[in-house]
Formats: sequence, structure tokens, C-alpha cells
Amino acid sequence: LRIIAELNRKPIDFVEGESELVLGFNVEYFNGRFALIFMAKYGMIIFFRYLVMVVFLIILIRGILSRIRYDELMYLYIS
Repeated sequence: LRIIAELNRKPIDFVEGESELVLGFNVEYFNGRFALIFMAKYGMIIFFRYLVMVVFLIILIRGILSRIRYDELMYLYIS
């Protein structure tokens, strides 16, 4: 929920309204600058998606793979 609030996505998108497209940074920035701001928002979404995925995979791998004692590791290497 914190990530959704940080990205200003629904249902917590109070910063800008979709119906008021004539207000805020939409008027001041046009062409390339507006496109960069718009792409930066979706870039943050992609970044947080990968961050959550990496954390989930680390927790999953840590849970699946048990710790191997040193003597068991040496036995695997020798045989």
C-alpha cells in the first residue's frame, strides 16, 4: 500500500485528477519535458515491481534452500 501511495496510483491519486487535465504540470511542461515526467512515473512503477520481485525471490530462495553444514559440504565435494 505504501508503494501505491508513493507512485500516486489509484485509489490514492489525490495529487492529480484525471478529469482536470488543464491544471498543474500538464500546462507548464509540454512536448519533451512532459513526456519525461510521464515516463518517469511509469519508470518508478517498473522499478518498484522489480524491487518487490527481487525481495520475494530472495526470501523464497532462502526458505527453500536449507543451510548446509561444513562437513556435509565437504562430503558433497569429495563424492
